[in-house]
Amino acid sequence: MGYVYLMLAILSTSFGQLLLKKYNIPSIKKIPSILVASILLLISVPVYIYLALQYISFAIVFISDAISIILVVVISRIFLKEYLNQKKIIGIVLILVGIFILNWKAI
Repeated sequence: MGYVYLMLAILSTSFGQLLLKKYNIPSIKKIPSILVASILLLISVPVYIYLALQYISFAIVFISDAISIILVVVISRIFLKEYLNQKKIIGIVLILVGIFILNWKAI
């Protein structure tokens, strides 16, 4: 059950940030419901983290939450058509390597 809460935290962070980015695009009409949805998703993250910590170790939860950074880049590319340059790709690879190294003993 803890991994379900962890996944909800990661997805809430990612989609909350995506909606906030979408709301801040100058060429798009400002729709308050996008901002409200983003805030609600981001407010739910600490609750999901707390629930995940009831079942999973602290190290796994907080290191795995770094996956949300990767998801934001990927879904921004898909939904907002943002450019994915070499620096972002290198950053994604380094995050994945860091997650793997720090979770090595937990796996």
